[in-house]
Amino acid sequence: MDKSRKKIDVVKDLFAKHSHLFACPICNANMYMTEPAIFQCYNRHNFDLARQGYVNLLTGRVKAGKYDRQLFAARLALNQSGFFSPLLAALYASVVAHSSQQGAHPLRLLDAGCGEGSHLAHLAAALDSNSLEVVAVGLDLAKDGIRLAAASYPGVLWCVADLARCPLRANQWDVILNIFSPANYAEFRRLLKPHGIVVKVIPGPHYLQELRSALFGDTAKATYKNDGSRQQFAQQFTLLGEERVNYQWEMLPSSLELLLQMTPLAWSAGEAALEAVRQRGLPQITVDARILVGTAEN
Repeated sequence: MDKSRKKIDVVKDLFAKHSHLFACPICNANMYMTEPAIFQCYNRHNFDLARQGYVNLLTGRVKAGKYDRQLFAARLALNQSGFFSPLLAALYASVVAHSSQQGAHPLRLLDAGCGEGSHLAHLAAALDSNSLEVVAVGLDLAKDGIRLAAASYPGVLWCVADLARCPLRANQWDVILNIFSPANYAEFRRLLKPHGIVVKVIPGPHYLQELRSALFGDTAKATYKNDGSRQQFAQQFTLLGEERVNYQWEMLPSSLELLLQMTPLAWSAGEAALEAVRQRGLPQITVDARILVGTAEN
């Protein structure tokens, strides 16, 4: 980003350049950028560009639940510590191996449920360093997450939006990422280009197993099964690739606190159990994930 210019002006230019990828979430009309900083459709539905560098394309009040600023700040800090680096390296390799885009045109990369944006920003930068021009768009329902993403990672089109009313044009996307996030497979199929791919990451059976055991003991909550998620994906898309990523990460007390602040596992644990984990600590934690790559082509 040109540091000599105001951030809002740089972001305005970015949205203006790629406005053809968007559709008004109210009427589906084409969008364009107008002054002073308004993303507007041709039927004059207006969406202000926030000075932090994102646009809110929600059409009504939608609650993001417990996904608040504290959670996303903790997730950002944990991501930037390298916690997910091995997973992101495998994810990058999967995108490069299976994407049909060879650089003749910009690779259009959408992260559906991007949170605070770290995964998308990392992958877009890695692809760009590999001489692939990338247009990256991050969508999430949680404004706190998108606001933090825009502040942390310029150069990406960040949008607060509801995936069920996705404000994007059909058949425009080379790669759709869906990382530890709910999916809308009907929308993914609509959005994909011919030969485009969906890359979904789901937790493996041992994901955060040490924390699960510490919080929930021998109860059913201490185990996790993802067979249903995999089967549903395979029913919706032709499976092109599948990879399991499993590693242990050393947990410092500071990292453990970040994990407790960001994981939904903490929501159903009692405060006494959380404090016991803080006091006892966890020497290491298991990151176990499955990367699924699919296409809508038969």
